[in-house]
Amino acid sequence: MTIKKTTVISKKGTNNISRIFVIINCAGMGDELLADHNGTVPLEKMLKTFQEFANVLFIPGVSLMGIIVADKKDIYPIRKFVKNNNIIFVDEKRIVMGGRDRIESTAKGLEELDHMPFPPTKQDIVFIHSGAYYNVDKETLISCFNKSVTCDVCAAAIMGDAPSAPVTKPAEAPVQEAPQQPVGRPGGFGRPGSSTYVKPIDTGFTPRSAQPAFKRNVVEAVPKASQNVSEVCYPQCFRYEILMNSYVKAISNNITEDDDISLSARLGKRALFAESTPVNTKAIK
Repeated sequence: MTIKKTTVISKKGTNNISRIFVIINCAGMGDELLADHNGTVPLEKMLKTFQEFANVLFIPGVSLMGIIVADKKDIYPIRKFVKNNNIIFVDEKRIVMGGRDRIESTAKGLEELDHMPFPPTKQDIVFIHSGAYYNVDKETLISCFNKSVTCDVCAAAIMGDAPSAPVTKPAEAPVQEAPQQPVGRPGGFGRPGSSTYVKPIDTGFTPRSAQPAFKRNVVEAVPKASQNVSEVCYPQCFRYEILMNSYVKAISNNITEDDDISLSARLGKRALFAESTPVNTKAIK
């Protein structure tokens, strides 16, 4: 398949957040999405995922739009589920068929974004979420949002002890400086009181970020007193332009990676980590 690079221009300025897009990739899960070995229906469990996205990311002045990518045979049950449960940020027409693998399926979701009447601008935020993580919780989404308004790429991660030995980075991921801080007031864009200001959500949950140090293309162990990332999970958040460019490169060069932040690393974009909670683990293996 092909995915085209789109030229996007923000009418309100490059640092404004007026829209958040969510792509939930449910493709490739097989029958586990609709019924597991206990006879339960994970699709019903995913209602919590949709509710959490709606409750946390419906922010005054910021629109929320979602796309679900699924296997062909699952599209109708998911459409019915979305309609019956009044999941208003996902239009029934924007539940699309996935591709041959994870990367192609997410690319299908990006193509659908591009076909919207008002496609994303380069600074809009896109949450990529895996349907396998249907236990995603409020604290994780708050943490991801607060990171996403101050950096280009971030990912939910569970913190743990530092590794005892260096971990090799992907061979093509260049050594980079820390992500640039967008222009504007710390913790938001524009001035408080203006139409362009987006303030991070304050619910009393204070995330701790852990960014390993890169040196000679390896992740160096951090002091024992610090925490490191023990598991990178979902959601993963991107500025639209960066996400599109990373997928253009991946599709053009037949690149495969385990997650989306690894694709953006190939563009030289380091991800900041947003602290997740232990409940946000992969529920469908």
